[in-house]
Amino acid sequence: MSYPTTYDISDTDVDAEDSDIYSVASLPPFSPPPSVSASSHTSYDVSMRSGSPTPSVWSMTSSIRAHAFKQEYGRGINNYSEVYKLAADDDEVDRLGLSEVDDINLGLEHFYGDFNVVHAQLIASGIKDYFNLVEQISHVLRPGGLIILAEWDFACYDLNRQRVRVGTHELKAPWWSRWLAFAEIAIRNSGGSADAATHIRSWVTEHPAFEDPVYEEHWLPTSAWPRDPFWKRIGAIMVDDISEFMKSGRPMLLGSGVPEAVVNELEHNARLEIKHAWYPQYILLKRIYARKKHPQ
Repeated sequence: MSYPTTYDISDTDVDAEDSDIYSVASLPPFSPPPSVSASSHTSYDVSMRSGSPTPSVWSMTSSIRAHAFKQEYGRGINNYSEVYKLAADDDEVDRLGLSEVDDINLGLEHFYGDFNVVHAQLIASGIKDYFNLVEQISHVLRPGGLIILAEWDFACYDLNRQRVRVGTHELKAPWWSRWLAFAEIAIRNSGGSADAATHIRSWVTEHPAFEDPVYEEHWLPTSAWPRDPFWKRIGAIMVDDISEFMKSGRPMLLGSGVPEAVVNELEHNARLEIKHAWYPQYILLKRIYARKKHPQ
């Protein structure tokens, strides 16, 4: 099956309440969050974690959840990691099926040699040092075990699969791409690995503990613009997923200093944009898997 290459917005109906793009153009100019270094590759050799898993790995009960999360900007945020800033409340637990809390930024020594499979998907925003995470995974896997990583780069791509480059210095379409530009800065400012998707292929392929790597790229439409029925359905699913992701990311943007009026404008207009497929775009999911070598 081929990836979508054409789109059709001729049958798009705009609801009456959606007819006007939300704007706060009359607001005073704002200063975007400060920029940070372009790379998250800051590996370290010594873990800060205790050898016992007791303080850091919890089964999720209502009483523990009450201590583990705090309320910020109307959503529940984790209370144990300064890096992960997406919502982690009951709504997110139900959506993602979360069942344990463990700050893997502190190391995974207490799991060394315990797993046959480690699957880490879309966690880069909460990881300080993704390169070190790959190193930790090489230890928690048993020989012959499987590592599977999947990440995206918090960006959109046009129909030619070229990155849509927008900044935070102005507020205008394309809105979903611009929301992501603010999100990427917020992730970097909180210490997350916003560029992990760019490096996971080399980090696994060149790691001496792994063999037989397989790398894949998946181009996903951000709305229901493709003509092909299959990809149109995928695009429709992505509309719902992106909408929920923006809700989850709202505390992260507000916490990074973006004014609430700007967050409201970005989110409102991005929802309209993807709902009505005004800008046919992709996101790029990068995936790699490999086996841990057996001892010689």
